[in-house]
Amino acid sequence: MSPHIVRITTAGFVLAALLSTTVVGTTIVGLRRKAAVIITADSKANYRGRAGASEVCKILRTGQTYFAIAGLDHDVLRGTFFQQTIADAFQDIDPFATRIEKVERALKADVLREMIAVQQQDPETYEWIRKDSPNVLSVLLADFENGQPHLAARAFEFVPGSTPDVRVANCDFLTSPGFCYMGKSPEGIHNFGEILKLDPTDPIEATRKLVEKEIHDFPNDVGPPITTIVLDENGMRMIPPIGACPIDVSRTKKSD
Repeated sequence: MSPHIVRITTAGFVLAALLSTTVVGTTIVGLRRKAAVIITADSKANYRGRAGASEVCKILRTGQTYFAIAGLDHDVLRGTFFQQTIADAFQDIDPFATRIEKVERALKADVLREMIAVQQQDPETYEWIRKDSPNVLSVLLADFENGQPHLAARAFEFVPGSTPDVRVANCDFLTSPGFCYMGKSPEGIHNFGEILKLDPTDPIEATRKLVEKEIHDFPNDVGPPITTIVLDENGMRMIPPIGACPIDVSRTKKSD
């Protein structure tokens, strides 16, 4: 397991932090409860090179699998789009655990290819990607399947050298309550634990208060509006409702 994961237990939840690529600021959190899973994210866009929209929806969907990416999510110059890698990695009929395995395998291969190319072709961008965190990207995935909520996250760390490799850290809560954090602060999960202790009856609001705190603490990297989705037996609901979010990512090829 990567050393860049921290776990604590509070208020009946196991809290785990996968520290994302802090140079590309974002905060995304996932919380699995007994009968629901919650994803909350900020909406500030961060760019290297030509800037785009100042606000973006960071929650995506392929089929009934919802996911969010922190860190380097695409590289137009080299034709790398990690959201497409995720969408193409699995089939809807795959059990959630299988989807996670396939996504991990596909992202590991694409992160390795991308980082070797960036290191060789653009040393300045390579140093920029790695300057604040060893992780190139982190991804959080969730669904509600057969009456059960599922939550998982992966962080991908590029390891340079004569034989480059990618290390993967995990945060899995497929059957038990838990919390996965991908964000700017080394104290992120501790902050969430303190927020949750104040009012353990409203975990949705607790996730939003954590992102709110990071917007306050890191205004150059994390920003409003805050978006939350809840997956339960009634389907998906968004807080607040936003027409263009989550973003649907269509498959471009069939997975194995």
